[in-house]
Amino acid sequence: MAKKKRRNKIPQRVCIVGKGPGRGLAPRHPLPNMQIWGINNVGLEQYVDMIFDMHDLEWTVADCYRNYWHLKDLVPDEELRQRSELRQHGFTKVLEYCARVNKPLMSVRKYKGVPSSRTYPLQQIIRSTTATFLLQQLLTL
Repeated sequence: MAKKKRRNKIPQRVCIVGKGPGRGLAPRHPLPNMQIWGINNVGLEQYVDMIFDMHDLEWTVADCYRNYWHLKDLVPDEELRQRSELRQHGFTKVLEYCARVNKPLMSVRKYKGVPSSRTYPLQQIIRSTTATFLLQQLLTL
């Protein structure tokens, strides 16, 4: 008899913790029947069940300086370099942390060296949504 493929159980409730002022109201410990997901590097600073980061972390680390092209005429080169280094360091820390403690990471793709990383099912979400605004925005990318 063939084994059934085990599917990840989808939690009934998810608390997504962002970086805004309401972050202090988020749970700081595991709760029954709820998962806590932290946006970007929030999971490095407080308890989360999973880190949710929609940046391509390896691409961003490699091309971080170029990502600030829109500030080139407004910000001195030295400040751009410092911002770039800080951002690279932050993204690298997320990848290293998830690999070290086996923290689940939901992102745009799975990362080598981070076995707990998962690809966000964007196409599945697009097919299952009826949100016209979301679809229009995604189709213009």
